[in-house]
Amino acid sequence: MSFTESHTFKEIVNIIGQLGNIGTLSPDDQQQRVIEKLGTSHSFGQINIHDIAVRSNLTYSTIMLILRIGEFATRKKTEKLQDLLECMSFKPPEALLALAKKNPPQQQQLTHVDEPKMEEMEIIED
Repeated sequence: MSFTESHTFKEIVNIIGQLGNIGTLSPDDQQQRVIEKLGTSHSFGQINIHDIAVRSNLTYSTIMLILRIGEFATRKKTEKLQDLLECMSFKPPEALLALAKKNPPQQQQLTHVDEPKMEEMEIIED
């Protein structure tokens, strides 16, 4: 596995971790969670998601989730590559310090995983 592939997979795993326990939510709640965590996207206007759903036997929300995770991982990877190219352009030390102040290292935040809700049942014996 190449360096780029391993970092892309790591980014995808991080994104799935950010989404939490999304599989237990309704399709509308899943879509809302994706919008909250990844933001909105207008990139899929050219894609016929209904046609993909019919051919793949996947739900609309599953297809959207796959596309959004791929888009977000690609965007993050592109940003990192642009930063790397900027650093490799042999800037003077003052410019490198300004770049470091502009993009400080980020600490990963822990994500809360939704607990499944269970109803309490009362057993009545006759």
